[in-house]
Amino acid sequence: MNATLAAELRKQRSTRTDLTLLLTLLGLGLFAVALHAFSLSPDRLMTVTDQMRVFGWGVLAALFAGIAGAMAITTEFRHGTIRTTFLVTPQRGRVLTAKLGASALTGAALGFAMELVAVVIGSSVLAGRGIDIKITHPDFVRLLLGGALVGALWAAFGLGLGAILRSQVTVLVGLAAWLLFIENLLIAYVPDVGRLAPGQAGFALMGQDPDTLLPPAAGAVVLTAWAALAVISGRVLTARRDVP
Repeated sequence: MNATLAAELRKQRSTRTDLTLLLTLLGLGLFAVALHAFSLSPDRLMTVTDQMRVFGWGVLAALFAGIAGAMAITTEFRHGTIRTTFLVTPQRGRVLTAKLGASALTGAALGFAMELVAVVIGSSVLAGRGIDIKITHPDFVRLLLGGALVGALWAAFGLGLGAILRSQVTVLVGLAAWLLFIENLLIAYVPDVGRLAPGQAGFALMGQDPDTLLPPAAGAVVLTAWAALAVISGRVLTARRDVP
């Protein structure tokens, strides 16, 4: 297993995909954090809940982590290299487990990096505007660790979907449409259902919108369940289906 995991990590390091995802994520995150920190009036940044709109942008990494996880396997199906991978390691479950480990590490790095940018930039801007920061140091630690956990779980979720659907375009478009549009509709019109969605569970894990979403611990459980369901389903289907 160690050799298989090392091979998967080498695959990720040998392409520019993860670096491109990281740089794009940090660019968008920097813009989002700065926009909220500068544009919101001081009276809308006085409470912990208000300031979470500035500091809680680690959840932006969810989409990018999901994409990284999905591409870890769909790229191989797209280019046909999955045949070689399964020839070298015929135990397909072992391959999926190694991809899960590599993808989770990548997702955790994306989530942590994004949350670190949010904390550093958000704190600097609010302090520069003379706004008292209500979020404490333990809260910041939970934000950083929460960002890493959301990234890892969403990478696992993306990997599972990639193994189920195999089509790279379908998975990537589906992830973006679901997280950016469908979940927003669900949380707006059917909040009791929407808050159980994987994206909203990630928001809850980070402590966002406590009046609408689940408590952080419950959000972690729900997101873990989604990731486990996707990975287990993808593993079962990968073991049973023919390689294209």
